[in-house]
Amino acid sequence: MGDEEILAAIKESIATVTGLNPDHLPGSASYENDLGLDSITFLEVIVDVEYQFKIKIPAQDLGRVRTVSDTVSMVQQHLATRVG
Repeated sequence: MGDEEILAAIKESIATVTGLNPDHLPGSASYENDLGLDSITFLEVIVDVEYQFKIKIPAQDLGRVRTVSDTVSMVQQHLATRVG
């Protein structure tokens, strides 16, 4: 799965949880500063992403996820370790 497909799926997760238009979500958007998400809403997005990609992102890794593009990187990392 390519970067653009992952990004589109993550934007859909954000839209599902928040009601924001996925077409207006740049990859560089910060969950807190740009999108105004609180920690609970952020976790809801992550749970939806985990469900979509059938992965589990450990809690200790979530501290490194601040932007939409961070989420893409995290998903790529977990998909890469799952292959094999």
